[in-house]
Amino acid sequence: MRLASRVCSDPERRRNGRPVILFVLLLLLLGAALPALARHGAIHQSQAWLLEQPGGDLAAPPAATVDVRTLTGPWRSVALPFMAPRPLAADTLADSGTVTRWFRIDLPPGMEGEEVLYLPRWQTIGRITLYADGRLIHHSRGGPVWNSFNLPLWLSLNFTQDEPPPRQILVRLVSPVAAGAGLSSLWVGPREELLWQHRLREALQANIPFMASAAFLAIGLFSLAVWSRRRHETAYLLFFVSSALFFLRCIHYYSGDRRPLIPEEWFGWITVNSLGWLLVSVYFFTYRLHAVRHPWLERSVLVLMGLTTLATLPPLSLLAPVADLAPLAYLLQLVVMVVVTVVALWAARRSGNRAAMLMAGWNLTNIPVGVHDWMLQNMFISVESIYLLPYTGMGLFILFMGVVFQRYVGAVTEAEQASQRLQQRLAEREQELSQSYLKLRSAEQVQMLAQERQRLMQDMHDGLGSSLMSALHAVESGQMSEADVAQVLRECIDDMKLAIDSLEPVQTDLLLLLATLRFRLAPRLQGSGLVLEWAVDDVPRLEWLEPRSALHILRIFQEVLTNIVKHAHASRILVRTSHDATHVTVTVEDNGTGFEPAGPPVKGAARQRGKGLGNLLHRAAQLQGQARWERLPQGTRFSLLLPLERQPG
Repeated sequence: MRLASRVCSDPERRRNGRPVILFVLLLLLLGAALPALARHGAIHQSQAWLLEQPGGDLAAPPAATVDVRTLTGPWRSVALPFMAPRPLAADTLADSGTVTRWFRIDLPPGMEGEEVLYLPRWQTIGRITLYADGRLIHHSRGGPVWNSFNLPLWLSLNFTQDEPPPRQILVRLVSPVAAGAGLSSLWVGPREELLWQHRLREALQANIPFMASAAFLAIGLFSLAVWSRRRHETAYLLFFVSSALFFLRCIHYYSGDRRPLIPEEWFGWITVNSLGWLLVSVYFFTYRLHAVRHPWLERSVLVLMGLTTLATLPPLSLLAPVADLAPLAYLLQLVVMVVVTVVALWAARRSGNRAAMLMAGWNLTNIPVGVHDWMLQNMFISVESIYLLPYTGMGLFILFMGVVFQRYVGAVTEAEQASQRLQQRLAEREQELSQSYLKLRSAEQVQMLAQERQRLMQDMHDGLGSSLMSALHAVESGQMSEADVAQVLRECIDDMKLAIDSLEPVQTDLLLLLATLRFRLAPRLQGSGLVLEWAVDDVPRLEWLEPRSALHILRIFQEVLTNIVKHAHASRILVRTSHDATHVTVTVEDNGTGFEPAGPPVKGAARQRGKGLGNLLHRAAQLQGQARWERLPQGTRFSLLLPLERQPG
């Protein structure tokens, strides 16, 4: 997976990396300059008297009062900060015995008002107790290992409003002999003059790393949600894993006097091993930036970290408790960090990936910072320093977020571009379909016009043309009188009018079509002495009624009415309509001589019933309807059943 295309340009990376480097340098300078920034009203105690006594109970509650005169032994002057370095041998602390160290600080006279004691740091595996003029003012309540060593102490020295400030401070440190111990210098003075210094130290040592780790964890959870939808993007998963490990690592910087929610040995196991696994996740992320894999190194690191994690597992305790093994574990992790950093930097230079080079270069700063924190943890340097790995970790996570953010923005940009391309293709496709539709519509209209023209031509040829040709032949042969010719011409005119009427839009209204037929044929019927009775009721609309079907209906009733006029000798015609759930029925009754076709209207019987009757049945079949005749006592009833819905085909 190559992420180089997702990250910013090289000048931008250099600009983004400089503030982080400057911030770490500022922290180093600020930590060194903090003692010199106090105001003149505060007293800085950098000297103390030390009394070391063998033994001491780590679990016993402290005494409420102590008389310094009962503390026997040689007192010697020591400078503060005091460090008793921790040996690197991983001997079991329980077998090495304990030591009690008393630090006596004599305060100068002249203090008055609200006085406070500010102690930047103390560090050991054990407990601390403070007395002012022999009276207990503070003692650690947590476990002996994770005992709020990183939180500066802030204690009021005024017991009551009337009592003067104390003149002597006793600090008691009880710890295993092999654990080492460290005590910073302390400040005594007015509350308002030391408050800012205490808050700044507390923010730098504990609050900022913890809050930053919590913020990174929140972003890591978002990254995990992104990875759950994009499983092939392992960068998001590695960012979440790294943020979770960084949060677990930073808890012990912030933990106070309260015991952890889980057993202390498990808390220590998580704290120690979270750093190693954080290094592993960071370098896996870095290696994937330059898309160069080192299987042998990755497997070796995983095996080494797995063995270290297993060896320090509290139920096993293969070598010693986690507290004993912490210096060696951190030293081993430091060696691993050097190896993987050098390999990552070499691989990044070979790949030419600027983002990978920036990450590897920043990881390079972890080496001196890691050495500094390891020496601070083992009291080889002043305990007044602050742990810097959380801050290089913050800088690393800023770079992480830059890469992941660019990756995320790149994915969103690709999705937007893909969406735009898709919309463009859809628009082009819609335009093509619109053009195709217009062409099809035009072709369909041309075809419909051609079909309608052909229909009209065929109808004119079969109806009007045939009648005119028959009349012309009869006139030429002298077989027709003028009255007969006039009658034929009137029928031809009616045929032509019906053909024209079928082209009028009837909008699926059968009654409108029947009204048109009545208008055309009423004069002819009246001229023949027939009375037309119209008993038409409302019927449902026929959605399938179009010009061709309308002409079929008009021709059917023209044929029926013509037969009545010519052959029935009737004086009255009744037209009515009705309907049911499936059909609309139009009925024509006359009071003439009566008519009944020979046999049922079956297929193939058209030739037996004459040309007119055959055409009528054919037209009814085209409409998917039924034509029926019924002989009455006087006259004939013709019914045309038309379906409400026609079957396709």
